Amino acid sequence: MKLEAKWVALWVMTVGTFLVVLDSTAVTLALADIERDFGTDSGIEWVFTAYIVALGVTQLASGWISDSFGRKNAFIATLTVFTVGSGLCAMAPSLPVLVAFRVLQGLGGGLLIPVTTATIFETFGPYERGKAMGLWGIALTVAPAVGPLVGGAIVETVGWRWVFAVNVPIGGVGALFAWRIMTASRPGGHRSLDVIGLAVASVSTSALTIGLSEAESWGWLSLPTVASLAIGLGGVAWFVIRMLRRSHPLVNVALFANRTYALGVVTSALIMVTQMGRGLFIPLELSSTRGIADITVGFVLLPAGIGLGAFMPFGGRLTDRFGSRGPVTVGALLMGLGFALLSRLGPETDLWFIALALTIGGIGAGIGMMSPNIVAMTALRFDEVNQGAGLTSVARQIAVAVGVTGLVAVSAAVEDTPFESGDPVTQAAIDPFNAVFATCAFVMALVLVIAQWLPGPKWMRAMQDARSAEQP
Repeated sequence: MKLEAKWVALWVMTVGTFLVVLDSTAVTLALADIERDFGTDSGIEWVFTAYIVALGVTQLASGWISDSFGRKNAFIATLTVFTVGSGLCAMAPSLPVLVAFRVLQGLGGGLLIPVTTATIFETFGPYERGKAMGLWGIALTVAPAVGPLVGGAIVETVGWRWVFAVNVPIGGVGALFAWRIMTASRPGGHRSLDVIGLAVASVSTSALTIGLSEAESWGWLSLPTVASLAIGLGGVAWFVIRMLRRSHPLVNVALFANRTYALGVVTSALIMVTQMGRGLFIPLELSSTRGIADITVGFVLLPAGIGLGAFMPFGGRLTDRFGSRGPVTVGALLMGLGFALLSRLGPETDLWFIALALTIGGIGAGIGMMSPNIVAMTALRFDEVNQGAGLTSVARQIAVAVGVTGLVAVSAAVEDTPFESGDPVTQAAIDPFNAVFATCAFVMALVLVIAQWLPGPKWMRAMQDARSAEQP
């Protein structure tokens, strides 16, 4: 691929990823309007949950799909399915139909992240992958930050259906550009699809995600929760054993035997949990507890998104030169400081202080968030990249589901009495959020310790030379 074309292709993939990630956060501010339009008072959470579950199902098969059909074809197909699903969501006549179309949307969106990761590692040389991953990482991290602002603005001006409809022209143009610009990759060989393994993994990861998502409302010891978690954990254990025994597994879990890959995935997952926690609880605190308008909440979050996006390419270039130990250490310190400041909020705290704390954390995420993912993929051989990208996405999603559920449990444990909208804002109403952010600060301290075992510049140079020699 020509120099100019591959960078244009990167931006096409970045836009596609941005749409998928943005949709998962922007839609949260539309839920109240959707509930009101459809005249229902239950089941609205499935608009969000169904999408997340569907994302995980296709991520399991991403390696097989890319190997069988090539990454260009996989990218175009997944962006097309996501775009069609978005258009159908915008026209949904009822809540059950909307949930069904959200599943279709998620089935398309689930492939974009692992396919794009693998494509970057095939297209770009070992010495420029960090820069490319840093630019692409803007989509992964800025989209959740601006999602509330975009979603709030769309809902308040033209209505919730446009949260989905806006994806259609952008996704259509993106698929067309991908068809014209991206270079077709060589399929990795038509190995048979493990249908049984995929079915069991899909059911078990879906059950695990649903059980963790609904445990607070169902009750942790209720039959639906216990059954969902038992099916999920049992199915995942069976799936792992099956994958270890197969010569051509659907997901190569044996990659976790690679120490650097495993450390990178674990570090990336821990950082992602805290970022998702921030993205969930800050809007809740500002909007539901403090009564701040949705669009104002978006503006409070915006500086963090700008800082994150500005420093993400810088973090990628640092990783190319020095490995991930330094960038993750600096990033964890800044993210930990940001969460520590957020854990000290009170009823009278000014919005500028909250925005400052978020911006400090956003800059830290920009420097350190993509770095462990870069070294994890660099640690793999060229023929392991497809499998590694899919496994990383699945592991990260499971970690986020478990981690965010844990943060919700922390909040519930600290909450003294339920806060009702319109009640005076007291310290007791703020304390559950402070506890969540203190927990995130503790997780960042753990990341800071793990970072010292991540590879430094000597390892990075040696691995870049090795990968450069083996790349076709």
